[in-house]
Amino acid sequence: MRPFIATEVPASVLSLLDRTRRVIATIPDDLVGRDGKPIQISCHHVAHVVEAILPNLRCVDGFFAKGYEHSWLATRDPDYIIDPYPIGALPAPMLLCMTRFSPWAALYDASRQPAAVQTPEFPREVAAILLARQPARSSSFYDVL
Repeated sequence: MRPFIATEVPASVLSLLDRTRRVIATIPDDLVGRDGKPIQISCHHVAHVVEAILPNLRCVDGFFAKGYEHSWLATRDPDYIIDPYPIGALPAPMLLCMTRFSPWAALYDASRQPAAVQTPEFPREVAAILLARQPARSSSFYDVL
C-alpha cells in the first residue's frame, strides 16, 4: 500500500530524497579530526554536509519537539523538508510533509540557533567529514539494523 502522501510528493522532491540518501551513504561511521579526537557525527554535521553537496537543499538549524537541538534540510518546495538524521527514528533520511494533515510543522522550530553549530570546531568538523567521504556503501534502510 502507498500512503496518501506518496501520491502528493513532486518527483523533484523524491529525487532530492534519493540523492540525500546517497550522500549520507558516503559519510564514514567513525571519523577522527585533525586534533586526533573522534568526531561524534550529529544531525548538524550530516545536514551541513548534504547542503554542501546538494545545492537544491538548504540546511536549517533549530530545534525539534521539546527543545532538542536539531538540523534538517529545506527543499525549494516549502511543503516538504528532508530530515537526514532524525532524532530517535528510522529510516534516515525521512521526507516530511509540512502541511496538509501533518503534525510535523509544529515539531520543527527554526526560530532559535542551536549551540552545537556555533562552536569554533563545528565548521572544521564539517570540512573533515566532507574530506573523509568514501565510496557509497549500500544504503538500504535494512542495512542499519
